[in-house]
Amino acid sequence: MEIITQLCKLDLFSLFTGFFLILSAIITGCTIIGRFSEMIGRPVKWVREKDNDLKRLTEMFVEKQIDDMRYEILNFASSLSEGREFNKEQFDHILQIHQKYEEILKKHDMTNGQVVMSMEVINEIYKEKLKHGFQSQKGAFP
Repeated sequence: MEIITQLCKLDLFSLFTGFFLILSAIITGCTIIGRFSEMIGRPVKWVREKDNDLKRLTEMFVEKQIDDMRYEILNFASSLSEGREFNKEQFDHILQIHQKYEEILKKHDMTNGQVVMSMEVINEIYKEKLKHGFQSQKGAFP
């Protein structure tokens, strides 16, 4: 019972303030150590882990971009092969997507042969459409 009485006499505001100050000091110290280790080029473990996580997240984003672009190109080529008609703007969009796709692959030293045949089909039909004209068709993009 005496312990409970002593706990009631404690100033909780001072206790929380002290806890907050100690926690703030620890966080500040860790931040200073992390920044200093980056400056000297010898990062500590938790800084390296953050860098690796960021690198892994960037790689996942690039892979997702590539997959999305590849799917859009392949789907467009497949629709063309099935006889679906597209207007010039839709062809121009796919040609721009292909250009971005190639730039991303080049930037990341990657190669991909899946799109080559599809782009040959798209370019062949596009050239024919340029010679003979595009049908003005309103419709959703694939």
